[in-house]
Amino acid sequence: MQTPDTISQNNMPYKELEKLGINRELADALPKDFKNRLLAGEITPVMQARIPTGDGRVMLIPVKLQLAKDEFNNLQLVTYPVRREVSQTTLNQLGLTNEQERLNKGEIFSRKMAMQDGTVKDVLIQMDPETKSVLIRKSEDILMKERLTEVSKIKDISLGTEQMERAALGKPVELTVGDQKVSVGVDLKEPQGFKVVKGDFNEWKRQQEMRYDVAHPEFVGIVQTDRNRWEYQKIVDKQSTERAIKLDPSEKRSESNGLKL
Repeated sequence: MQTPDTISQNNMPYKELEKLGINRELADALPKDFKNRLLAGEITPVMQARIPTGDGRVMLIPVKLQLAKDEFNNLQLVTYPVRREVSQTTLNQLGLTNEQERLNKGEIFSRKMAMQDGTVKDVLIQMDPETKSVLIRKSEDILMKERLTEVSKIKDISLGTEQMERAALGKPVELTVGDQKVSVGVDLKEPQGFKVVKGDFNEWKRQQEMRYDVAHPEFVGIVQTDRNRWEYQKIVDKQSTERAIKLDPSEKRSESNGLKL
């Protein structure tokens, strides 16, 4: 999947949000920062979806959302339900059975993967620590080597073979711009698939490790509290193992280990 460059308010996925228990009125009343992130193609903070069970009850499930384009350039709403643990079936399929600890630390992995059209593509893999979803993007959609080449031409920076190889594998690359260090690396949680940090490798690592704790120290998400009202509350806490779901491995998954609506 590719994240869209820009999406207008007219592209709000009302029909898909309705399946999550969010009608048009409630969707329009979502907090501005949440809607901005959704329409920018970013993965949103956790929110509480209300899924009908078919027997008259409603199941509250914490999820993240993202608008992304499929291989036919159509917009789709992808949901990342909060899981108890990363799917072992997914790890086996990706050849990462023994790499769960490194995934938990935010490390990026490069693998070859068969696409729906039968072609085999180089992909980059990262795990979202909140939802335990495995994020997957085709390397050609991120174009890290090309972006670094453009930067080197503009800034007159000399990039070595080792740096270009690191970039292709999703590893951060440290550059010297004037008298400053800048690190550029893959981060699949970003819409463009990469992130620029002012600082050296140590700063890159520090920011990646602290990102989860700083951005969501208490697993805050948005909850519908009454008609047409959303509030930020703790929706995944010490009882998260009861609220999170464990998907059956046979359930249909998107390339990014999320569920398409």
